[in-house]
Amino acid sequence: ILNEIDVAGAYYQVVINGLKSLGYDVLDVTPPEASRSLSDSLSYGVNKAKDWGAEYFISCHANATDNHQGNGCMVLYNSGNLKSKTLAENIDKEIAAIGFRDNGAIVSDRNLYEINHGNEDGMTGIIIEPLFIDNQTDVDKWKSVGAEGLGNAIVKGITGQSASSTVTKSNNSSASSNVQQEQQYKDAIYDNTLYRALDSEGIYRVYKLEYNGDTRGSDFYVTFEAISQVGGQIPIIRS
Repeated sequence: ILNEIDVAGAYYQVVINGLKSLGYDVLDVTPPEASRSLSDSLSYGVNKAKDWGAEYFISCHANATDNHQGNGCMVLYNSGNLKSKTLAENIDKEIAAIGFRDNGAIVSDRNLYEINHGNEDGMTGIIIEPLFIDNQTDVDKWKSVGAEGLGNAIVKGITGQSASSTVTKSNNSSASSNVQQEQQYKDAIYDNTLYRALDSEGIYRVYKLEYNGDTRGSDFYVTFEAISQVGGQIPIIRS
């Protein structure tokens, strides 16, 4: 019914922004290339977090089943890390509090890369599965609470605090101008769908070229389609 990339891409941005609003340092370890294999993408994220010296590795997903009967939230943790279990329980409790069926904090027994290696080198790793994207009950609840509601619940589970989305205004006109300029390049969520912003340098990733005309005296045109970043819905490209 829903697309996992769209759902996870929408709510994890709320989580990042919420944590930052509370003063936490956050690194997005999503691979920049869509062409990576699954195993390469997983190792990229974990290794980047390790190199950065992250205390927590929090992987945002969305669930699905072959028979479309699963529903509700769950958070997977590593049985060998008590911090992982506690974190999973806290996040699961807050997601359940906004209306998703509570499947609990669950020990991962599927040899998952992010659970195994996300709990190495002093990190505490979990995987969040807040809803089943192929279950109508969960889809309806997602549409009701939105990415904002889900993301803020996760932030509260992580920190015990409610995230603030209030933007502090500055009396300094120069500072205000800089904030407005930065706002141009922020991702946005509309109707629970993530739309990626332009790169701050206005750089697009071209993924399709189409040639029209010929080189024997006639006009010759090249049209292209592009995206600004990997993930989310492709934004409108204006010439």
